[in-house]
Amino acid sequence: MKKKNLTVNILKVFVIITGIFTLAAAVLTPAFVDHFLSVVYGITDGETVMPLSIYIWTLMLPFLCALWCVLRLCSIIAAGNPFSMQSVHELKVIIICCIAEVIICFAAEFIFKFYPFLLSTILVAVVCIVIAVFAAVLKELVGSAIHLREENELTI
Repeated sequence: MKKKNLTVNILKVFVIITGIFTLAAAVLTPAFVDHFLSVVYGITDGETVMPLSIYIWTLMLPFLCALWCVLRLCSIIAAGNPFSMQSVHELKVIIICCIAEVIICFAAEFIFKFYPFLLSTILVAVVCIVIAVFAAVLKELVGSAIHLREENELTI
């Protein structure tokens, strides 16, 4: 039991650190975007920085929401109740966040026409789809385990 809690605590720390770095990146996004565009593409006008910064900030929202759900999943596991409807709910929210991330990626690609970033958009979309499929499978497994546990409790 101690090893399981140690693993969950390590995962919690990793999620918290990831959230802190994401929020720090959100604050520094305009500076990074401005520097990146000027060095790589030679673009120095401010008109391109804000749309790209808004795009990045919008992508951070579902990511942070999914991170929060992972943190709550860790708490549920640490409490010793991984096969609960709360776990199913958290996995469902993660799936929705991944789908939202894909929609935001492609919508921003077509609205802002960031064609140089098309490959990164496709990469982010594929990773989000893989995570969504994995979370959906996990959600079904947890749901099945809950159903089997309930049937087992009713059996004499």
